[in-house]
Order: sequence, then C-alpha cells, then structure tokens
Amino acid sequence: FAAEATCPIDRERVISAITTDSRLVRSGDLFIALRGQAQDGHHYIEDAKRLGAALIIAEAEGIGTACVTDTGRALGNIAAHSLRKNRIPVVAITGSVGKTGAKDAVAAALGARMHVHKTADNQNNDFGVSYTILSRRREDEIMVLEFGTNNKGEILHHAKIAPPDIAIITAIGSAHIGAFGSKEAILAEKSDIYHEMRDGLLLLNGDDVYLKRLTPTIRTRYVGMNTECDLRADKTFFSRYGISYTLIEGGKEQRIFLRGAGIPRIYASLFAIAAAEHFGIRKELAIGALYRMPETEGRQHILSVGGILLIDDAYNASPEAMSEALRLLSSLPATGRRYAVLGDMLELGDLSEALHRGVGMEAAKSADRLYCFGRYASAVADGAKIAGMPSEAIRITDDAEACLSMLKPCLSDGDTVLVKASHALGGERIVSGIRALDTRS
Repeated sequence: FAAEATCPIDRERVISAITTDSRLVRSGDLFIALRGQAQDGHHYIEDAKRLGAALIIAEAEGIGTACVTDTGRALGNIAAHSLRKNRIPVVAITGSVGKTGAKDAVAAALGARMHVHKTADNQNNDFGVSYTILSRRREDEIMVLEFGTNNKGEILHHAKIAPPDIAIITAIGSAHIGAFGSKEAILAEKSDIYHEMRDGLLLLNGDDVYLKRLTPTIRTRYVGMNTECDLRADKTFFSRYGISYTLIEGGKEQRIFLRGAGIPRIYASLFAIAAAEHFGIRKELAIGALYRMPETEGRQHILSVGGILLIDDAYNASPEAMSEALRLLSSLPATGRRYAVLGDMLELGDLSEALHRGVGMEAAKSADRLYCFGRYASAVADGAKIAGMPSEAIRITDDAEACLSMLKPCLSDGDTVLVKASHALGGERIVSGIRALDTRS
C-alpha cells in the first residue's frame, strides 16, 4: 500500500478518485484528511464517509481508515507511486523569481508537439506537487512542475516525489531569505532539484552569479545574455506591444518575437526553447508556440486603460522582481508621468527594512511619482528620498484601498503606472480599480 499503512479494504477494489476536499467526495473515492494552515481534514472524515468514500487516510484510527503518522507524506507517497507505475517525463522548475513564467513558457513550447500537464496557479508546495501528479490525464505525455520552497529540504522532497528529466533553476534571489538566512543557503536548497538526477538535462541561468558557482555532474546548458551562454539573447527591444531579441545558438542567429514585457519573459523563452530541443521538438514550432502564448495577469501584464498604460505585476514581489519591474517602467516610452505603486515584500526576515529601502532607491531612478502601501512603506519612501526623489512626489498609505483612493484622482492620459506587491498585500485591487476607470481596458 503506497501510503505506508495497513490497507483496511480489499486490495483489488478500484478507487475511483482521490480527493482532500470532503465536499467533492463521491462514492468509491479515497479521502485524505490533510492538516492545512486554515483547515484540518480530520474534522470532515464523517462527512466524507456519508458521501460514500471507500477509503479514508488519516492520522487516527477508524472503520475504513488507513492510519498514518503524516497524511501529507502519505499523499506524496501515493503521488510518487502513481508516477513510478505510469511513468512520463518530468520537467521541474525552481528559482527565487521567474518560476511561473518559465513553467508557462516551457509548457507552451512542449505543447507544440505533446500533451502537457502542468502545475496550476501556484500549487508548488508539497501538496500542490502531489495534486498535479495525481490530476494528470491518461493522454498526457509530459509534466511541467513548479517546485516552490520556504523551508529547508522541500525541494529535495519534491524531487524525490517527481524525479526530473529536465531540471531548471531560473535565478537565486532574496525571496524567502527570512527562512534561509542567506543567498548561499537558498542556492543550496534550489540545487537539490538535480541532486537525485543521474542523467537528463540541467538548465541554468548563465547570468546568475550564484548559479555559475555550481559544479553539476550531469549534462548542463546555460541560457542568458552573456557570450558564454549556450542559448543567448542579444539585441533586445521592448515596446508596449511586446519584446523582440536575436537568439544565438551554435553560431546561428534567429529573431524572436514575444508578447508581453520584461526581461523574465526572455529568460522563460530561452528555457522553453532549450527544453523543447531536448525532446526533439523543432525550434520553429516551439518559437511559434511561444509567440502565441498569452500574457499572464499579475505578471508584467501591460494594459491600456483609456490613455493610461498599466503594468499589472501585482501577483507577487521580491527584491529582484521589484528591480526588473522598475526597469520595465523606466524603459517603456511615456508622454506623461511614471508612477511606481509598490507594496510590501514578505518573508525577508531581518533584512526587510534594508531591502525595502533599496527598492525605494531604485524607484527614485525609474519613477516620477511613488505610492507605497503596507508595513514597510516608510522604508521604501526613505530609500527614495535618499536617492533624491522629492518628498512631494511620494505618498504613503496603510493598505491597497487607501492607496487606490489617493492615486486615482492624480492619473491622466499619457501616464504609465506600475503596480507590484506581495500577493497578500492585495495589489490586484489597485489594478482592478485603475481598470475600472475605462471599461474598454
């Protein structure tokens, strides 16, 4: 029994589906009682039985129940067993920034020739990796999984559940540095993604100073913008309509066009092209799929709101991602003022004040107006003042709603507005409020 417990039902009995939500249980299902931050599935065991669950996995004894010491571990064991039994290739992606963009790009490129199953939304923790594996369809030929972490050992655990055929590390940054203490510790955690691999391919960001310190023993290719990279982007051009760059590989050059904005989009496309090549997909097909790939809301998504250009980057934030977003704000042509609307970056620990102050200093070079909201808004404002932004160009508020109320009356045609914050700060409410200014957006 994959869950490492005594199975209380006939081993020949077919389980129709696996769920961790008691409301979704149907007759013949397996219900796993997970302990989450908000809910404890053990409180809903009787509900699951009433709805016809054939088997319960829980951390408690009971009729029709397989008792385990850790239901989360049991879920992972079942997912790993499922993948061993019906093996398909796995592309696993981790990194401090750019994971989701790389996941979507890789899935799009591979989808030019294969049935692809990928991580949904941000389901990149232990539960999410297992959910993704167990929710794949019979026709799926390859999986693209996002591996997240905010505690030591998580990446290695993901990799043991789903050993990668291709492992990708996008970048090493300060995200979750409060949990790890240093970028060196983050590097050690992220590099666990390939330590279980005996063959396959490792793809690394060749512009990242930390990733260049690694000495992998498996086949490795580097993507980036410096001349040492195996796949290199050169002669980049940004506009409100998209990105273009020259792809250089093996002495050959090809012009690439992408929808969307920002340098992370370029790195994501390079990873995707390299992954597609590994699986024998012609480069032209992969590039075509990347061009057709839609922009993702909340991740450097450029919108026209009447005469205002809005950069929706409100899904999440880290110091490195803030820097990229501010660079994009300054690079786009604008006839009016440039607004940086910035909320807190979370999980930075003792470095929070200093890193927010650093973001403020960068904002002063990229924006004409700075609106800050959240606990560390004053630190962002202080950094901007240190870098020379006048006090009258800076506004500080407690939350997203107050920030939106203060911002809306100031916007005019020709302005460019960047909204970026950690997800819990609710930056998407500011985006929605700005979009509501013009129903055509």
